[in-house]
Amino acid sequence: MAVTYTIGGVDSTLIDVQDLAVVNDQSPKVNKWLSEIFFPRRVEFQDDKVAVANLNLDNPVAPYVSPCVEGRPIKENGTANVQFLKPAYLKPKQTITPCTVYNTAIVAMLRDAGIIGSGKLTRTESLIVAQVEKYRSNHDAIDNRIELMAAEALTTGKLIIESDDFKLNEVDFGRNVALTFAPTVLWSNPAATVIADIQAMVDLVVQYGQVMPRVAVMSSAVFNAAIANEAFKAAFIAPYTTVAPMGVTRFVDGREAQFMGSFGGIEFWVYDASITNDGVTTRFIPADGFYLIGDTNGVVAFTQIENLKAYGQSMQYFDSQWYNEDPSALFIMTESAPLPVLNNPNAVAGGVDFV
Repeated sequence: MAVTYTIGGVDSTLIDVQDLAVVNDQSPKVNKWLSEIFFPRRVEFQDDKVAVANLNLDNPVAPYVSPCVEGRPIKENGTANVQFLKPAYLKPKQTITPCTVYNTAIVAMLRDAGIIGSGKLTRTESLIVAQVEKYRSNHDAIDNRIELMAAEALTTGKLIIESDDFKLNEVDFGRNVALTFAPTVLWSNPAATVIADIQAMVDLVVQYGQVMPRVAVMSSAVFNAAIANEAFKAAFIAPYTTVAPMGVTRFVDGREAQFMGSFGGIEFWVYDASITNDGVTTRFIPADGFYLIGDTNGVVAFTQIENLKAYGQSMQYFDSQWYNEDPSALFIMTESAPLPVLNNPNAVAGGVDFV
């Protein structure tokens, strides 16, 4: 579906927001490794809050009954313990102006789809390219915020939601403070007891989370320090020598998560991704951080969109675009109300100060 705006006395037929979603599905997405691995489920609430008890985070067990009696419903958490959490509200908005610098990948994609021609871009085609770029930028901004929130919830057991336009809201998932762990001797010190430290964290996750750790996530600096430890290196490499030599000594910083191997049944992943916004770079995993994680079944919940056009619906993204006469401008905006929720807050042990 197309939409026409009269801009500067000239009609420009652009892409409607519904079709922008189809176009955007063909473009590269931002890195969402943390949220996709540790918060894989997506739920929507027709409310402005997340009712945690209604997420059914527990694993249900079928009740025993006689085959001669009627079936019984699976018991759910009592409503007296329902915890209502307020999500963040995200509302990135951008002004669409004709592109003078083009993202060649987007131009090629639009040309392949027959949306724009193969010659020099017209003013309308420049606006269409800008539309797609701004739409994607809004969605990327929301995805990046969700990724940062997921990282904060996973590593700290809490979420601090605050900005100039949003009063302080601390979401505390109730992680036991005993799960915060730092080694007595830094792993960068040759005298470090890396294996003993890891075992201590395993014991903490088993004790408080009632699960075995499945994944270890760390920075490359922490992994490099651990693999330089002779005792850990021998134990980490030895199981693979009869299959295929690992040949790993150090790891260089990279954008994507890297699987380094397994130790004691735990997958070791290095993750150095970061976000730069307004000149400030924020890492997802602290440069000196190490975390043992025993649960990969978290949820990203979305609540209703506070926009009359959304009719109270909840959705991951709600897009709108409009043209203003005074001041003359074409806008595109995306709204979302996400909240990552830990399935088992006590299934994570670790912290910072490992190197």
